[in-house]
Amino acid sequence: TPLRRGDLAKENPDYFEEAWYEAPAVLQTVVWSEPRKEEVTDGPVISRCSVPLFREEEFLGVVAFDVLIKTLQEYVRRTRLEGGYGVLVRHCGQIISHPNMKLAMADSLYSLAESRGRPELVELADAMAYGETGVRKIEDFHTGKRSWVVHAPISATGWSFAVVVPEAEIMGPVYEKLRRDTAFMLGGLGGIIILLVIVSIHITRPITRLAPVVRAVAAGDLTARVENVASHDEIGEFASIEEFLSTPV
Repeated sequence: TPLRRGDLAKENPDYFEEAWYEAPAVLQTVVWSEPRKEEVTDGPVISRCSVPLFREEEFLGVVAFDVLIKTLQEYVRRTRLEGGYGVLVRHCGQIISHPNMKLAMADSLYSLAESRGRPELVELADAMAYGETGVRKIEDFHTGKRSWVVHAPISATGWSFAVVVPEAEIMGPVYEKLRRDTAFMLGGLGGIIILLVIVSIHITRPITRLAPVVRAVAAGDLTARVENVASHDEIGEFASIEEFLSTPV
């Protein structure tokens, strides 16, 4: 934006009685005025930054420059915020910058809370008005999505800046990791179950074949035999009925 130089004293001879001149002299710090239209030309909305000048303890005067609110709005809108957007709010809750330009410099968080029945916006506006830093989860009145709002004060101006990011943008990577971990765990659990089934079949199949032969021998049929039991453990030894019967007592 091109700079325009001017003589404020010439345009307004009583400038030394105005707040933009008196406040920095009294407070001895940089002061930003509230957004307003240029008094002389009735031009665009501006905010005046006043910087006091001192020599030792003697007040010499004020250096002031006006910032177009339109320039601030364009800067905030151009800022890339990972799927979200920025909002600039005055201490009174008035919205200075918003993606919906119909709201900028026209509505406040308080009026939106009343017109849309959204009491949580009052809590957000109060927190920002008191210069608090915080994180809140709300349903965004602009997108209608569940979103996280991160806000912090701008000490130089007394305003507050907020970043609104949809919850899906924040939690998306977390949910994706949970899905991957869950799939890995389910795959591992499936492998364990298959292994247990194979082991159980390997153990129980000889016993299943051995059971009717044992019942037959118990009934007096010493000719009973177990077929297809090739294991070399105790079950395999017990399955060899002939060897067992031929062993001298």
